[in-house]
Amino acid sequence: MVFDKEFKEAVLNLSTTEKDKLLIRLLKKDQALIDKLHFELVSIVSVDEARDAIDKKMSVNFLAPRQYDFSPVWTMNQLRFMSGSIAYHVKTTKDKFGEASLNLLMLNRCLKNNADGIKKCTSSEKLRKLFIYIINKAFKILITIDDLHEDCFLDLEKDIELLKAHLLKNERLMQLCVYNGFDINWLSQKGFPENIKIIYKEVRAQGFLK
Repeated sequence: MVFDKEFKEAVLNLSTTEKDKLLIRLLKKDQALIDKLHFELVSIVSVDEARDAIDKKMSVNFLAPRQYDFSPVWTMNQLRFMSGSIAYHVKTTKDKFGEASLNLLMLNRCLKNNADGIKKCTSSEKLRKLFIYIINKAFKILITIDDLHEDCFLDLEKDIELLKAHLLKNERLMQLCVYNGFDINWLSQKGFPENIKIIYKEVRAQGFLK
């Protein structure tokens, strides 16, 4: 939202009391901002502890499918739910490293715990949609890593290599990776592309990953 100059100056010239009242009223309408400020100003929870809490939530969600028959739709809903939790965590804590590490953990746990069900799945279109979601997420993980300091790749290397291994084990998923322009060799420090953001935009513009 863009404010005109006169309005901005008028707000800045309000008394301290008026500003305080206005701030509290606005905060009541924005839970995300409340959580963000609470974390920054008064929380005793560290970024690492907040990240661990998401990790534990993820463990519960992706261990559950092993008790039931595999469902591509249910699994994708779980991915979306956890992705939303990760995004909220990042918005609240500004944990960009956690954005990459937690999304890597999410995909790795999902692919590991559902490996047998995925192999036996006969719902080809529903499974294709799940795989497209996973490939999109893999692209976005690389984009996030590209924005981090290069040393962060070393901290994530084990999980990146694990994701590569999971993808290689699944022939149908690998075929969709190739078809949608995702190069498995990018999942290594040596093969990491310098222009991953441009590649992703071009792939999407060509109608893939849908």
